[in-house]
Amino acid sequence: MALSVSLLAGCGGEGQPPSPDRSAGPDRPPGSGESSGPEAVTASVRVVAEDEAQLHLWVSNQSFLDDPARITVRIDGIEVVDRDFLVEGQHSWSLFPLALPAGKHDLRVVAADGTTLSERFRTRAGATRYAVADYFHYAGGRPQVSWRIQDEPVAFD
Repeated sequence: MALSVSLLAGCGGEGQPPSPDRSAGPDRPPGSGESSGPEAVTASVRVVAEDEAQLHLWVSNQSFLDDPARITVRIDGIEVVDRDFLVEGQHSWSLFPLALPAGKHDLRVVAADGTTLSERFRTRAGATRYAVADYFHYAGGRPQVSWRIQDEPVAFD
């Protein structure tokens, strides 16, 4: 069953490619950090073409209060996202296709205001996973980051 994120009519759900100067990859050395265990091979965590990805990570700023919002994502200590995200009507997600080895992985999402989410997830050899990390901050509430991961593609409808 696909995760469905309801959007207002007329809003698109297409993601933008990662900013090449802000994402770890072949042209930028990964951030500092070490493997979280024997199953995580940090040198293998990197942004790749969609058809090469084991994890399709969608990131979004859902906060009109913090627009833009800088969001940083690290997997196993490797920075794979670090950029400003515009709220754009709360209906915009950016795709970061990632290569990473099968096994357990540590995720850390940090917003510029210090809001942090840490989770552990698993990938399997030969399987693709799909995830969404959203930053929220509403008037009268405290900022938060949500995380969902699944085996089916994400449906933004």
